[in-house]
Amino acid sequence: MEQLIKLANKGEKEAIQALKETAKYLGIGISNLIIGFSPQAIIVSGKIVKVWDIIKDEIKSLAERSIRQELPETIIRASSIRDSSTLMGSLSLVLARKFASAN
Repeated sequence: MEQLIKLANKGEKEAIQALKETAKYLGIGISNLIIGFSPQAIIVSGKIVKVWDIIKDEIKSLAERSIRQELPETIIRASSIRDSSTLMGSLSLVLARKFASAN
């Protein structure tokens, strides 16, 4: 992945195309999250954010195209946090509240 990112950042067309193809699948996955949970925001993290400028439009357009129009808009952004364990901890807190019993 690191090599692919380096090549894409240097303008290598095949590397950029491979990352845009990956972005399509991320966009589909994100649209599924939006449909299922209707979050206010989704933060993308990991090595892929190093090429956010290359992939963000692809991700956002696919996510927006595959959701119902009556859902509120979801913000999709790249994480500025380098430690993904912090992000995973935050996600687990949100999910715990979402699925906690009403008792």
